[in-house]
Amino acid sequence: MPKLKINLYGESWRLKKLQLDEELANKLIGAFSALKISIGQALLDLEFYEHLNHPSLKGIEDLQFDEVGGLLNGRKSLVEIWFNGKKAQKLNLDTLFRPNTLFSLYNTSILDINKENLEPGIYLLENEIGLIACYELAIENFDIDKLRFNLLTFQSELKKTEVLSELFYKDELLICKRSDVLLNESEGFIIN
Repeated sequence: MPKLKINLYGESWRLKKLQLDEELANKLIGAFSALKISIGQALLDLEFYEHLNHPSLKGIEDLQFDEVGGLLNGRKSLVEIWFNGKKAQKLNLDTLFRPNTLFSLYNTSILDINKENLEPGIYLLENEIGLIACYELAIENFDIDKLRFNLLTFQSELKKTEVLSELFYKDELLICKRSDVLLNESEGFIIN
């Protein structure tokens, strides 16, 4: 059966909220302050977890996150759509966020998130670079009109971030089959 394959290349942006009870959250915040290091550095540093001395936390892999994010809209970002071994479409994200035609060529929906409206908690922002996601789906015929791009905008004090967050085909969420990324940057912040 023919296969639809969609590759997302470039830089990713992810906003992760730690799922913590109040007691553990306060202990983490106290440790960040005591060590005088940033949240992003601390959560990636094994020595931080030794200092924290919590029996169930030995590294970042022991933490639970709620996360949103995806392919960051930028010069390096590229979406390749392959069907039956042939490249069907190649596009950059700017054409999804700012179409230059009277009618949109692609099926998109946009979710706007503002940093001021986030729930209280500890957040981590991560940027990665590489093959952000590879989606594969066995289908008989490919119709670009049945492909939906879910876009996300995040407004902080300093800038507006635009991200391709999810892909749907015939209203079915496409699941990432693989990715190959390198962590580029990590920073954290606390909302009280």
